[in-house]
Amino acid sequence: MHGILETGAGRKAKRIMAIGIGAGAAVGLLIVVGIQMAAGPRTKAENAYWTVTGPPCPTATPAEIHRIGRPVAQVMEFGEGHFARVSGAVECTDLTDGGFGLVTGTTCQFSSPRALWVSSEGGSSYYDISNGGPATVTVSRTQPPRCVMAAHFHGD
Repeated sequence: MHGILETGAGRKAKRIMAIGIGAGAAVGLLIVVGIQMAAGPRTKAENAYWTVTGPPCPTATPAEIHRIGRPVAQVMEFGEGHFARVSGAVECTDLTDGGFGLVTGTTCQFSSPRALWVSSEGGSSYYDISNGGPATVTVSRTQPPRCVMAAHFHGD
């Protein structure tokens, strides 16, 4: 069996095929643009909420975390990372490139974790949050985890 271009229909068939392919590409582009517009960029307030600064969290060894006497047993996966904590609540979001919505990393805010273990393709770290305060951790595929002793989320 031959296709329309192989049966000798000539230039008219090629023109019809070109128009069809062009129309399909245009519809596909409109769908992609529509999805981007529907998803929309983050608002300034959202960006401010997930942008947390503070002193770095003290790093620890697994042995130091073990000496706390409470297991780092509250484990979860979210976006780009694996997260474990001793206590407290957590809230996470994916970080995007701001253009096409591609995920570039994950940020989690912890209310009072006491100790954390964080792992991603970018690396793995233990943190000893001995003051009992909040912490925010950011992970990605290409950078080691970053933890600061501050958060906007307080477990409410």
